[in-house]
Amino acid sequence: MKTPRKIIKEFSFKDNMLEINKIFSAASVPDTIKRLTAHDTAFSRSVLTTLSRMSPLALCITHETQILSRDLDFTGCLRLECEISDKTLLMADLKEGVRALLVDKDNNPKWNLLHWMK
Repeated sequence: MKTPRKIIKEFSFKDNMLEINKIFSAASVPDTIKRLTAHDTAFSRSVLTTLSRMSPLALCITHETQILSRDLDFTGCLRLECEISDKTLLMADLKEGVRALLVDKDNNPKWNLLHWMK
């Protein structure tokens, strides 16, 4: 079994923490994307590539959830997560992501709000 020290030592983003904190402290997802683009490092390009495959709406929901949960206790966080999960199951982007990844396997989702992120 790994000790906490070994887990911390193996933390893969340790060398990028200053960049992560600077980029991901943005007030919105579009601002985060702008910061990632401006940084133009191997790390930021890798993150941009990953984020570009994800639903813009889901990214915004995740960002907002992190903001809303800052002042919640553990139970409040679980309640919030449950409420959000219930609502996102009805989203068209979830269905589109499943279609692109699991059904057609074209890995080319057509997100509803892609134009909004630019």
